Amino acid sequence: MMTGLAADKLAKLRVAPNFFFGALAALALGLVLGMPAAAHGDSGALDVATLRVRLKDTPAIGAVAKLRLKSEIEDLVSDLAAFHAGRGTETLEDLHARYRDLVLRVIALLEQGDASLAHDLTVSTDPLWATLADPGQFASLTKS
Repeated sequence: MMTGLAADKLAKLRVAPNFFFGALAALALGLVLGMPAAAHGDSGALDVATLRVRLKDTPAIGAVAKLRLKSEIEDLVSDLAAFHAGRGTETLEDLHARYRDLVLRVIALLEQGDASLAHDLTVSTDPLWATLADPGQFASLTKS
């Protein structure tokens, strides 16, 4: 049974799922594209580059799990890019649901071994999702 801030946030997400997906989307871009650009929120939320580094460096997620997550993230980022290009087969809501499921798993992995990152990922979700859901901001993030 999970305890703490992340568990409280996860419980709230089951009621309001649209609250939580931004961080995973940003994480996906960060892991896949290795973006140097930051996506800062006004509330002190983490930027994409910092999330990428912290997830890469955390001991809370093993190497095999990180590889599996990276593969899933690459698929989601590809589908989000296709959506923004007008050739996607899923709606933004469908993509958001996929992100939610993946984010919930990442938070669960982090909560016991890296509670600080679990918290930071939780509070960074809204501004990061807003960036990824906006076609213009998404395009600027994916430029090299």
